[in-house]
Amino acid sequence: MPIITLFSGSYCGADEVARGVAREMGYPLVADDLVEKTAAQFGMTPEKIRRVLCGRRSLLNSFTRERERCLACLRLTLAGLIQDSDLVYYGFAGHLIPRAISHVLRVCLIANRDWRIEAARKALGVSARKAARMIQADDHACYDWVFRLTMRKPWDPQLYDMVLPMQERPPADAIERICEHARRPALQPTESSRQAARDFLLAAEVNRRLVEQGYFFRVTSENGRVLITLDREVFMRKRLEAKLRRLASEVPGVLDVSVRVDASVQMETPFGPLEAEPPIKVLLVDDEREFVETLSDRLRARELQPAVAYDGEQALEAVRRDEPEVMILDLKMPGIDGMEVLRRIKRERPAVEVIILTGHGSEADERMAKELGAFAYLEKPVDLAVLTRVMKEAHQKIQRSGKSGS
Repeated sequence: MPIITLFSGSYCGADEVARGVAREMGYPLVADDLVEKTAAQFGMTPEKIRRVLCGRRSLLNSFTRERERCLACLRLTLAGLIQDSDLVYYGFAGHLIPRAISHVLRVCLIANRDWRIEAARKALGVSARKAARMIQADDHACYDWVFRLTMRKPWDPQLYDMVLPMQERPPADAIERICEHARRPALQPTESSRQAARDFLLAAEVNRRLVEQGYFFRVTSENGRVLITLDREVFMRKRLEAKLRRLASEVPGVLDVSVRVDASVQMETPFGPLEAEPPIKVLLVDDEREFVETLSDRLRARELQPAVAYDGEQALEAVRRDEPEVMILDLKMPGIDGMEVLRRIKRERPAVEVIILTGHGSEADERMAKELGAFAYLEKPVDLAVLTRVMKEAHQKIQRSGKSGS
């Protein structure tokens, strides 16, 4: 019998449908317990995994690679679960299962916005306006997750075998249709589809092995032959390929390992364990988008990897979530200005070294910034070599004091 995955918009009755399908098919139901299993197996918190699945994108993920680490663990747990047992999976992670595994029935449950708003209003006892805001936030999370994995919108029919508009039918009808579809001969496991499931597990094991060593590349497998795809051309490529092959070959079941570079990428200096020390974790904060993006590009050319925030609220959120090592902070911004951001950061995260970079400062501002704990006070336009030197001095201070927030 096939595996059944359910993906749903919020307030579409998916909980009832998932339970009903599992009951009718005699399958175990896996939902949030996939997160719990992953957290227990890999020593993570369920909240951290849920944030990767449903939360807002981290501004500093290019440094922490938290998303890739969590996904590697989640993918491995899911790949193990689908090997030997039929099951109903309800949740976001069903999109991780490769299309090559043909004995998977992929179902999407959705309803029109007004119907969902009314359902949320009745279920929670809130106003229609608040229900609409909640549903909008849920849909944004769905879009962010699905689009990053598939480059398609979350309700795109091409992602599923069945898309059921729930405003047109009661849950019992949806349950009946899903079970009827699941029993069709075309969805029954074949040796080819079982091999694809085994390859999914093998690729997940190799991916997890590489991630443990600090390598974040796409891994696929076909009949035990593993392919590692680099997302950039790298210097010292032969050395990197040899290391990747050795690591992948240590995973039981791997028959052969190939490494290739995606033909669409450009030459780039990588920051992996073999090639260089990790870059300073820098956060640029400035409401002048053109300026901060130009500065970001120039810093990347100097082998730094900055993240950016365009206002004080984004900056505070990034610091609370990921804690950069060095922040380049403008003073004059709408909303929470730079001086208040500096005050809060030095109170809540004193390990972060803050460099003020402003075009509208004064001697009084400089004195205040220094009193609040700023590492340096620079004025625009700034010589890039000077800014880079000051950033490295700030990082050296962190290393000497052992206060790094990484």
